Amino acid sequence: MADPIPEPADQETVDRVLGILAQGGEMYDVLRIVDPVAHKVTEHVADRATPPPYRCQGFWSPEPACPDCLTSRAFRENRRMNRIRFHKGRIYLNVAIPVPVGGRGVVVELLKDLTGSLVTMGGNNVEAGELQTLFDQIEMGASTDPLTGLLDRRTLDIRLPRELARARSTRYPLSLVLLSIDDLVPIRSRYGEVVADEAVLAVAELLKASMRSEQDWVARSADGMFLVVMRNTGHSGLHTVAERLRVRTGRIGIQHAGHSVPVSASLAVHIEMPTQPSNGPLLQILEKKVQEAGFAGGDRIV
Repeated sequence: MADPIPEPADQETVDRVLGILAQGGEMYDVLRIVDPVAHKVTEHVADRATPPPYRCQGFWSPEPACPDCLTSRAFRENRRMNRIRFHKGRIYLNVAIPVPVGGRGVVVELLKDLTGSLVTMGGNNVEAGELQTLFDQIEMGASTDPLTGLLDRRTLDIRLPRELARARSTRYPLSLVLLSIDDLVPIRSRYGEVVADEAVLAVAELLKASMRSEQDWVARSADGMFLVVMRNTGHSGLHTVAERLRVRTGRIGIQHAGHSVPVSASLAVHIEMPTQPSNGPLLQILEKKVQEAGFAGGDRIV
């Protein structure tokens, strides 16, 4: 079935909204008027503008809205929301503004193609890919683990509470997997620092390759521990991922002195449900569980 297309906005409503936006000097390529209560969206494309090649369907299709839907948040929190979006090498500014129209509250969603219009301080144009890389570097900053390139513990301690809060506000599940390499200390003692680092790096690369780039993220929480965070993932998906990671970790073999050093992992899993928020220090609880699994023989999920 073809994607649903928003209805064209009637001119009277568009003029009324444009009058409101003109007071703030708002510019746009596409203007959408979203009525979250009636599940209705109308759209107006500016003259000579090309609509962005993506369309949020959360308000006019059977599909649920995205977990971090900008328009939904603007309506729920009654405040303006902004986001830079990257899509197929282009840059879009997405703005959601709650406004009163026709005696009821709606959200005006503005989309502006910024590709080619952004310049550096020196006046040179910035390509979309370069800008995305720059934003990624700014976000990561000095917050990456030097060995693995993953987020470090300091960043994890800042980011995890935000993810938990977002899961509760959006009412979507958040799944966590804490993976701990079994017997990393004995491996280091017997084979040396280089072999131990190779094991840590191999597991980190495995985790990077296993994640959905736009929804999941991974951090190194301790020497041989990694936290995997997966948005909008329920019980079945969580356990499927955890088992896959356990099996794939067991296939890692670090070569040393002509033979393979086996690697295995213990994993602790948790799913944060909006209706049943966790109590207590969640990361510390997972760390205790995974340590107990390691003491019990490792290579298991708890």
